[in-house]
Amino acid sequence: MHRMSQITDSMTPASDSDFVSLAERSISQGYFFQGIQFADSGLDRNPSSKRLQELKAQALMESGDLYSAREILESLCGFKEDDGALDRLFEAFRDTFGLVYQSRQADSSNLWPSDDPSEDQPVSSDAETKDRADLREFERSLEQLLRASKGWSSIYDASAESIGLLASLYKKLWLATQEREWAEKSRDIYETEFLKTWSPGWHGVNAASMSWMLGETDRAKTLASILIAKKESLPRNGDDAYWTPATLGEAYLLDGNLKGALKSYKEAKDQIGESDYQKAHSSWRQLNLLEAGGMDVPPAILDLFKPPAIVLFAGHMMDHPERSEPRFVTNMEHMVRSRIDEELDLTDARIGYCSLACGSDILFAEAILDREAELNVFLPFSKDDFIESSVQHGGLQWVTRFHRILKLAKTVNYVTEERYLKDNSLFEFGADVMRGHAELRAEALNSQTHLLVVWDRKESDLIGGTFVSVKAWNDKDAGHIIDINDIREECIEQRAPDPRTTTSLRAISPTPPPPVKAVNQREIRCLLFADIVGYSKLQEEQTLEYRDLLQAVAKELKQIGEPGLINTWGDAIFAVMDDARSMAQYALALKTAVKNAGVNLPNMDIRIALHAGPVFEAVDPLTKNTNYYGAHVNRTARLEPIAIKGRLYATEQFAALLTMQQAREDSHEFKCKKIGKVTLPKNFGEQEVYEIEPVS
Repeated sequence: MHRMSQITDSMTPASDSDFVSLAERSISQGYFFQGIQFADSGLDRNPSSKRLQELKAQALMESGDLYSAREILESLCGFKEDDGALDRLFEAFRDTFGLVYQSRQADSSNLWPSDDPSEDQPVSSDAETKDRADLREFERSLEQLLRASKGWSSIYDASAESIGLLASLYKKLWLATQEREWAEKSRDIYETEFLKTWSPGWHGVNAASMSWMLGETDRAKTLASILIAKKESLPRNGDDAYWTPATLGEAYLLDGNLKGALKSYKEAKDQIGESDYQKAHSSWRQLNLLEAGGMDVPPAILDLFKPPAIVLFAGHMMDHPERSEPRFVTNMEHMVRSRIDEELDLTDARIGYCSLACGSDILFAEAILDREAELNVFLPFSKDDFIESSVQHGGLQWVTRFHRILKLAKTVNYVTEERYLKDNSLFEFGADVMRGHAELRAEALNSQTHLLVVWDRKESDLIGGTFVSVKAWNDKDAGHIIDINDIREECIEQRAPDPRTTTSLRAISPTPPPPVKAVNQREIRCLLFADIVGYSKLQEEQTLEYRDLLQAVAKELKQIGEPGLINTWGDAIFAVMDDARSMAQYALALKTAVKNAGVNLPNMDIRIALHAGPVFEAVDPLTKNTNYYGAHVNRTARLEPIAIKGRLYATEQFAALLTMQQAREDSHEFKCKKIGKVTLPKNFGEQEVYEIEPVS
């Protein structure tokens, strides 16, 4: 996982280019908030820097603040009243292309060679010669028209980067609101840049696709055909080795040439690695968008970008030497691994989620790595404590394998970074958060999560045990059980000599954790910190009006139900609840109540941060009231100041817990949108942040 210090340690900002580099690197690594901060710092020095304004707008878009990004980009692009130049330009292109296009369309055998685009059908030499001659004629006419069009005015006057960002922004607004106006604006920008400059090709295919979405199929086909005619001029270096054939695949699809589409999409697919899902998912989303717009996308093309299967794993660990009844002993290891491999083959697993205890977890992790698939490891608490509690009793070889896997996994996630403290609730919390992450990933990739367990089919009240994962899983069709009892019966009935040693943690780790002291049991709770924006600017005489605002808010919140704890001081609100869904409902009601309070206080809004984690519950010695303490209370407080007002920001732990709870209850009340990483103030490290939104 990247650390923000890796971005900042290598350079100290001294010029515009330094701030540009820092902002670009932050955005590329998913640190959108830091990208905004670096862009703002650079703009403080040079407010006229267009590149820094572009980067700020891009970071705002990626973090979900579309309307703030729109304000910047529309100012940068200098929108002018459309004098009809775009329509005249398009008509001229269409007239120039008309004869060639009609000729190609008439020879339908060349455009649609087979009902099955995967079948390789021969094309007659006469048709091929005619097609090439038509294209050469078109290219000559096109070059003349391009030269003539250079002097025509554009409705936007800005860099290609700003214009491309604005077109993308309008497309996002259309997808969010389904208002036709945004789709038309997006199409117009893409089209004018494509026809005037011929660069880059993705402007052309986006213009064609947006035309298709708007029901203008002739316009879409014409734009796609123009792009195809100039395909040799498109770049193919670097990332363009993927994006150019993907762009052409989409153009061929819009033009009706299914064979050309399949060939280009296959070329694009060949350019990405097995675990590089971002590019493939981008094409998958676009293909599904076209299909939703009425296009018949062949299954052979969709299958190229089929979302990867995700497997969430839980299973028994190796028997502890003190266990009286054998369940998972050493001579069963190879057969358990073999069964895991069989199940992964059946699901064609490409992404795996697991913890890393000795036994089933480590066997699953190694199986995922051997498939060259993506592995995501979740540890419920600090690494050394986890080794001591869940790995080392299997012997030194398991500890060695544990460390090897940590180096090879794509991500290693600590659900809490604190110590174990003999608190078994952390195992269950870790399992819940891991499942929520897997579900969030499945939503992002339009994929499905499968549960795979190595289980003895015994119900157990053990906190955090394998049965807890089985009991919480409600999609039985996507649940797979490897019965460890069956495996034990197939192995030697009598417990074989066990080569395990009880190597102490001191022999394994150069810095073993200190002995654990007895502590009060922690409780997993959902936490809210909120801040009333504008409070510090109130005049003295407005203080009682602020009290009225709180009374109005309290009245609205009564309909939701009381949290386990609510506390206020000044403009701050602190609340604690047992479950994520109730807390999300409370947070949404709090935001709405402040907005609609009807109190005569100008510019009042609220920032809200949500988190979940283990906390201590105790009576405050001074107030004699119940209160909550611990690192996770502090973490929630650190997130609140960087939240954007009027929006519900949550840590990945809260978002995962909410997603898991909704999946378990088959609820679709809230959606969690990933908006990037932040570095929390006061040395609280990094935090992945999500926005919680009600499902409309």
